[in-house]
Amino acid sequence: MMGLSLFFSVLCIFMELFLKDKKVIRTLECYPPGDLNSAEAGVIVDGTITGAHLISLIPFWAQKGYISIREGKSTKKKEKSEKYGIWICRKTELPEKAKAYERGLYNALFSNGKNEVYSKNLPKDFAQKLYRARTELKNEFTGKKALYCWKGIPVIFMVLICVTFGLAVADSSEAIAWENAIFGIFGAIFMGISWVLRYQKTKNGRNDKENWKEKMPHWIGLAVLTGLAWISTAMCMGRDCTFPSWVLAIGFVLAMIACFLCGNLIHSTSYRKKMLGRLLGFREFIQNGKMPQLQKILEENPEYYYDVLPYAMATRS
Repeated sequence: MMGLSLFFSVLCIFMELFLKDKKVIRTLECYPPGDLNSAEAGVIVDGTITGAHLISLIPFWAQKGYISIREGKSTKKKEKSEKYGIWICRKTELPEKAKAYERGLYNALFSNGKNEVYSKNLPKDFAQKLYRARTELKNEFTGKKALYCWKGIPVIFMVLICVTFGLAVADSSEAIAWENAIFGIFGAIFMGISWVLRYQKTKNGRNDKENWKEKMPHWIGLAVLTGLAWISTAMCMGRDCTFPSWVLAIGFVLAMIACFLCGNLIHSTSYRKKMLGRLLGFREFIQNGKMPQLQKILEENPEYYYDVLPYAMATRS
């Protein structure tokens, strides 16, 4: 069993270190892909969904003529002393081809029945409907438009690693097999929980942008679980082991490294790589484009700034 545990751990580590996604090729783009709105572009670039991606649809709709945006103060007396905010005014309904998450956000903005909404006084149920729109946006990236593949591989690997390592610990002594069996079970459980914590963190936000204070509980949790798994393993060392203790120690180290890396065994699909190359090239152009190029584009399209603004908001890093 220890041999199998070592094999699966090494194979998992090898796959993560040497079978990573190929480098995305950036292509020079002056405009974003025409079949993507700003929210979808932001999701592809970041690899996860945030409220900022959906909010970028507001200037996107304004440029399309569905709404208008103006600056002004609130009409409520108690809020008149505040600084200027933004008024979002409905001009026309979204087209029939609009997707579910677009309609959800659009209706959420004007759910109070009025044609104007103040940015600092949004409808009470706006946050709830925004969350629902996020779920609907996530559903857009399935099938051929899925962003990641191999989602089942980490689960398979960690089940194999945890089970084989736990059985190896349980079978490490013939004299006190029942005690070692308990330690093996608990070691495998702690190892599995630590992987779930790592896997969910990676799955829910591959481009993590939290500061170290927000990440700290996650890493403390991983450290505690790793320590518990090691205690369960160390209790079996030198207790009439059928193999040297250092083999058990190496197996534990490799299994925990695999546990840490296995959360990353989610690779970008060909669709995401293709669109990501175009979007990153576009973002690089609007960030570092030379003035003569921009002037030429502005001469051809005076609305260029407003066309790309929503995409710049959604894809900024």
